Amino acid sequence: MLYQLITGRQPFLKTNRAELQSSIQLGIYEDPSCSPGCKDLISKMICTDLAMRFSADQCLNHPWIKQMHKEDINAVHAIQVDVVKKLRQFRGETKLKKAALRIFVKTISDPYLEKLRE
Repeated sequence: MLYQLITGRQPFLKTNRAELQSSIQLGIYEDPSCSPGCKDLISKMICTDLAMRFSADQCLNHPWIKQMHKEDINAVHAIQVDVVKKLRQFRGETKLKKAALRIFVKTISDPYLEKLRE
């Protein structure tokens, strides 16, 4: 969720289910463009090794989170505005994907659908 809030997109975006599953299992995701502290927290939250993955308490005590609490209200407001923009962008992208899939499904031929079902 933090990755989505910071970037406006999902960490694992692949075109097919096998690639998606592989990326998740291997912990391969696009490096977010954010501060080093935020990147560190994201990497510890997405870690594939359960023993090494951060718990909620560890996340709340991460230096980046603690630093965010110390920032002045204007910086927090700027981050909130940016997060809202990215959430709207993410929502728009998923709406676009849904519309494209609807068009795709309506335009493909029946023999092709049969192959997909097999």
